[in-house]
Amino acid sequence: MRTLLHTISLTAFLFISSLVSAQTINNSADLEKFYKAYFNNIQSRDALVKIFCTDSLYQVWKKSETDEPFVRIYCNTYRGVSIRRIPKGNQYYVAFGFWHPFIGYFLPTASVEIYVDNNGKIFKAEPLGATISTSDLNGTKWISEAVYKTKSKQYKEFTQDKYIWHYEGGTHTFPYYLSKTIAGFFDDSKVGTGTKGYYLIMHKGGGSGKDYYDIIYFNKEAGVMIAKPRGGYENYYIMKDNETAVEFFKSREFPVN
Repeated sequence: MRTLLHTISLTAFLFISSLVSAQTINNSADLEKFYKAYFNNIQSRDALVKIFCTDSLYQVWKKSETDEPFVRIYCNTYRGVSIRRIPKGNQYYVAFGFWHPFIGYFLPTASVEIYVDNNGKIFKAEPLGATISTSDLNGTKWISEAVYKTKSKQYKEFTQDKYIWHYEGGTHTFPYYLSKTIAGFFDDSKVGTGTKGYYLIMHKGGGSGKDYYDIIYFNKEAGVMIAKPRGGYENYYIMKDNETAVEFFKSREFPVN
């Protein structure tokens, strides 16, 4: 019996030690270790969260009836995780999604923002969603991850009332405004009036035709924006010519489940 107890104690010690040795999160690779263990060792989640997170966040997690705040509650189709470091701050953008079977790209379906304290422990994890104003967009220029990878000259530019798409052969210009709701028509009276919201609504086509983006994350100082087009997947943008924000495009993607 004493030998059995010793074996059990040693096994438990080695398990906890392996977690402790990786508990200090200071880069995307360390956060990947947390998520791999979180998804693949369900029985040990309590110990895992207690070690990798601050006590206050652990208590929140214990009281929750779902996997939040580490996994979005409605995200039940993910087969992979993508982690991106948000420039100028110990914050990480974690997206859950899957790899498209034909194009091989990782397609995010839900996301959460992770904050790490100076001791390397997760102290806050929350859903993303950004309310911005036209003054935040006015005068900014953005390149997408696809454009960055292909070194294309395309980019998006915003004025107070216009969304301008620059491409190889010219430009397309669309009036836009921001809103907290999506109406059934494009409201011309809101264009150029200093609107605020988390939906970027553009006039496209004839009549009152419109299209829109859901602004998921926006950090003008860091030069990072995440926007989801209607019926599409999350797109990642950095400010044009912002070398600091390029780090955001260096994601770590790995399978789970």
